[in-house]
Amino acid sequence: MRHLDPSTACAIVLEARAFHAKVEVVDPGSGSNPVDDDARDVLQDDPGDPVGADLRRLLRELDDDAAAELVALFWIGRGDYAATELDAAMAEARRHDRAATPRYLVAQPLLADFLLEGMLAFGHDCGDEEEAHLQGPRD
Repeated sequence: MRHLDPSTACAIVLEARAFHAKVEVVDPGSGSNPVDDDARDVLQDDPGDPVGADLRRLLRELDDDAAAELVALFWIGRGDYAATELDAAMAEARRHDRAATPRYLVAQPLLADFLLEGMLAFGHDCGDEEEAHLQGPRD
């Protein structure tokens, strides 16, 4: 990967996983104790939830080259392009409206999976980052 730092790509993968795990709000304003309802509210896509905002922020903060490479990796992971066609995929990504990139990527339900597949095509994975994320903060 030439323009996109693998750790940034992994952060996007992790945020995308968290965001796409969300479900529609089924009990707005329940006010119940999270312990009583097995903390199910955390999986509801509440408009005030920071997960979607964090993902969009990460995507907006990318420079144009990194954003084009991210979109290209997504397309490679999805099978639209082969890894050997990275330059062609990036050229196509640059032809699209850069401001629409966050909205386009967030709307892809398998964003994390396809990004990871695209990264794997170039020998990168998020193994350590995913493991650390799953284990949570250390004391």
